[in-house]
Amino acid sequence: MTDRKISLTGFDELSKFEMADVEKIVHRFYDKFTDQITFELKILAKMYHETGNKQKTSLTLDAYSEDGTRFKATSDAWDLHEALREGLEKLEWQVRKHVETQ
Repeated sequence: MTDRKISLTGFDELSKFEMADVEKIVHRFYDKFTDQITFELKILAKMYHETGNKQKTSLTLDAYSEDGTRFKATSDAWDLHEALREGLEKLEWQVRKHVETQ
């Protein structure tokens, strides 16, 4: 297995357990494609606090392949896992399309 090229920014508010969940989900996505395409993944999170305990998460996901192709997705949700899943699914579709056309 190659070294993962993953950058996670803006997740400072998460506990170490929540961060471990995020890393597990992201690593699973990343590892799914590394045998087909090498890429660098950057995820930027912004957390918006509403009144009470609600927190909205906005994610910007960027992936750059070795051949210079850029994949970009955004997602917003009240649940962090939902935002992450939605954003990674959008990226997955783009990466799969790119691999199929190679």
